[in-house]
Amino acid sequence: MKKFQFKLDALVRYREHMEQLARQELAQAEREVSESESRMEGMRSDQAAREGDFASEATRGLSADRLRLYSDYLAGLELDLAQEEKRREALVKTRSEKRDNLADRSKERKLLVNLRERQKDAYYKEMFAEEQKLVDDMTVLRKARDINK
Repeated sequence: MKKFQFKLDALVRYREHMEQLARQELAQAEREVSESESRMEGMRSDQAAREGDFASEATRGLSADRLRLYSDYLAGLELDLAQEEKRREALVKTRSEKRDNLADRSKERKLLVNLRERQKDAYYKEMFAEEQKLVDDMTVLRKARDINK
């Protein structure tokens, strides 16, 4: 029996490759979002620590220069946090797009794999029917030969 050959195997391999690339891009986007969240958490903990330092120094008395220094530093941290939040939102949006892209690539690949499986099943069913017909014909010929003897 001749083995089944799917004519679009090269396209299936290409779609698998594209799906793998989309999976890698999604993983990279996940890492970037995670790193951004880690940076924000670090900034928040630094901000809380500096506010604690500011409060303890304020109870002991604080010079105007020191007050301005704390104030500027905390304002800068707040600005950095706001910028990082905007960056994280953009990264989350990109991650969502990458996830959708992966889903699309996966659907495209699965579509071809399902087509291959359906064609393979139909091919083997047809081959089995042809072999069965050959066996039936051989049986009929053998019976006819036995009767003629």
